[in-house]
Amino acid sequence: MNYYSTTNAADFNGLRINTGNEGQFFCYDIILQKIHERIQLMTKYSRVMFVRADLRLPHDHQPSGNNEEVSHLFKIMKENARTHNVTFHFVWVRESSPDGKPHYHLVILLDASRVSNYVAFLNELERVWGHVLNCNATGLVHRCETDQFGNYTGNGIILQQPTRQATGEERAAQEHDFWSKLNWITEWASYLAKVRQKESTPHRVRRFGASQLD
Repeated sequence: MNYYSTTNAADFNGLRINTGNEGQFFCYDIILQKIHERIQLMTKYSRVMFVRADLRLPHDHQPSGNNEEVSHLFKIMKENARTHNVTFHFVWVRESSPDGKPHYHLVILLDASRVSNYVAFLNELERVWGHVLNCNATGLVHRCETDQFGNYTGNGIILQQPTRQATGEERAAQEHDFWSKLNWITEWASYLAKVRQKESTPHRVRRFGASQLD
């Protein structure tokens, strides 16, 4: 994995990313590219739902050391998605917590014609995480709905392609909404690519993973 190429530019492939007001933060290009590819693929659907979440391990859980837990989680989620004919893609990254245990940040994109309730989706994610860890996972899945002050910021963002019937001002408004939200989610998703808290990942342990592209 190439972890040497980084950027502190304000955008990546023409879409906004978060590198701070003065470019003081750096992001890994390879992780940004994984995110960009999956967003690009999923926006072939007329409606796409973007979901952010974070995963933690219980205090008494001894981590596998090689991300087996999060890999197992997405194996089950993919099987469930296939059963219900739901297309989804994801990117996860591993970072180090102050106690030395890993935690994970997730970006998930779903076909919103099949799944449009992000709360129900996160409930299922929490249930499966509990199954993987063999515990009650309440509180181990952070739903990324509020800022640091507790203000509601939203999640489950729906990207709606302009409709074929829309013309003139209506189409312009729909296109503006689509591109505004697309920049919003890429900027938010770029948090996963930040260099900070990844350098202490053990040697030969992956710092991120992503769904296979179709």
